[in-house]
Amino acid sequence: MNEETGLEIAGVTSTTALEAITRGEVDIQIATAHTYPRSITKFKNLAVELATIDESTAASCRYNRPVGGGKFASGNSIRMAEIVAASYGNLRVAAFVTEIDPQGKFVKARGFAHDLEANYASASEVIESTLKKDGTPFSERMRVVVTKACVAKARRDAIFAVVPKALCKPIEVAVEKLLLGDKSMTDRRAEIVKWIKTLSVDASRVYAALGADGISDVNTDKMMLLGGLKTAIEDGEISAAEAFPKIEKAGPGDNTPPSSGSGKVKARTTKETPPKPSEDDVDTKTGEVTEEPLGDDSGTKGSDPEGNQELIKEGAIKSLEMLAGKYGWTNGGITKFLSDCWNVKSFDQLNAVQLQPVTSDLKNTDVRRSHGCSKQT
Repeated sequence: MNEETGLEIAGVTSTTALEAITRGEVDIQIATAHTYPRSITKFKNLAVELATIDESTAASCRYNRPVGGGKFASGNSIRMAEIVAASYGNLRVAAFVTEIDPQGKFVKARGFAHDLEANYASASEVIESTLKKDGTPFSERMRVVVTKACVAKARRDAIFAVVPKALCKPIEVAVEKLLLGDKSMTDRRAEIVKWIKTLSVDASRVYAALGADGISDVNTDKMMLLGGLKTAIEDGEISAAEAFPKIEKAGPGDNTPPSSGSGKVKARTTKETPPKPSEDDVDTKTGEVTEEPLGDDSGTKGSDPEGNQELIKEGAIKSLEMLAGKYGWTNGGITKFLSDCWNVKSFDQLNAVQLQPVTSDLKNTDVRRSHGCSKQT
């Protein structure tokens, strides 16, 4: 009580008191979870029912995105994560933005999931670039869109880190069964043609990405692949231009006819002199070279035969991943480093000229320290 004003001043709750309140809330939730344990059978039934409530919902449960070389990565989508979390029960989930680069280069989000019944928790971190291909930042509106997508991805990754993948398999099977159900191939192909017309890219790019010459070559497997790409585009994982890249025409000196329906963009082949190994590549005790430089394959002389350039790049990317692991790089650190220094999101987006300098940067102490690398020696 303030003697001069006669008013009672409320005290500020201490940090210890706030911690006790939060701990008490979690303890109550855990006790409730143990009182009303989940039923795996009920979870599967409810999740399958929600995922297959209609065809559009089923199609949104899986995504595909191109990773280069005509290959695709697939997985359970944000929509699938929402269905799983809602059906699993006794699960606390949250996601929030942890960092927005003041220069507009990237946004970082963190997702969290806690299984109250098993008392198992997991967190995930996602970093998304907010730069255009030319290195300039997105508009304010697009940065908001990317931020929302980043938060949703962090939440999805946290959920699937806690809920066992084996429990999601029946949902995936039910979704695939619905999507490939009673409709005829003619009707499904007609729907695909209708959807392609809504895109901002030419239909030939879509068929090339699928490895097809036209709509008549789109079989059930390619339909599932296209359905995943559609989900990834709608969820903001990729753009239509990224999902269906331009088809490069052969240059005047290239007499090799393009392969029919390969869906791959042929890389330009150049001959480069393999760089000498740096001091970090040499064992100080034996004098042996411990890592091969990421230049041309020493067994390949002159111009590469068709397809060799892609194999060389794939090997170089694997070497970069192994090197990053050796020097203690985290996934978040790698993403931030590639975004800050090379304006790409992953190793497979690097071109052949960039591979060697990136190799040197991964081993550079200052670069590792500035990007939160756990191993500084």
